[in-house]
Amino acid sequence: MTGDRGSLTPLVAMVAALVATLALVTTSLAGAYSVRVQAVTAADAAALAAAVATYPSAGGGDPVSAARRIAAANGALLVACRCRVDPSPRPRVVTVVTEVAVNLPI
Repeated sequence: MTGDRGSLTPLVAMVAALVATLALVTTSLAGAYSVRVQAVTAADAAALAAAVATYPSAGGGDPVSAARRIAAANGALLVACRCRVDPSPRPRVVTVVTEVAVNLPI
């Protein structure tokens, strides 16, 4: 029985390392998902702001500037904005692309 002494220590160390690794990966994935949600929210808000600004009667000014301002207010950077000013009351299609910097532990 003396030869078995301490044989559980490496197993406990491996399990602890596995648990720590899984915790790190889970935290990283949760952080990435959170940043993705932030970028999508900023893009939605920026697109709405740009869509309103495409109506000249709304007095919104430049749609790209409106989208950039709202994206920045939501913690994102406006990368692209495709929106056309149209004096007609027809529905608009506005496409925006935003990005948010993410710092992951791995």
